[in-house]
Amino acid sequence: MRDAFHDYEDAGVPIMKQIALKTMVTVVDASHFGDLLESSDRATERPDLAGYSESASHRRIIDLLMEQVEVADVVVLNKLDQVTP
Repeated sequence: MRDAFHDYEDAGVPIMKQIALKTMVTVVDASHFGDLLESSDRATERPDLAGYSESASHRRIIDLLMEQVEVADVVVLNKLDQVTP
């Protein structure tokens, strides 16, 4: 997403003069993240995780999730009350 913003800025897309990307936030579902760490599923095998791009469809879900966490400026852990140590 951040790269897309920069690409549009570089291309001179008019709306980019009125908006700015200041912070990337990723929300992590803590109740499922551990299970997904062990998964070898690919994006095309998980229709419940809609929203992947065609270029990402060949990638493993865990790779996509880890990339989102790595590029985030802020990570919000959701559903912590459902996680047991």
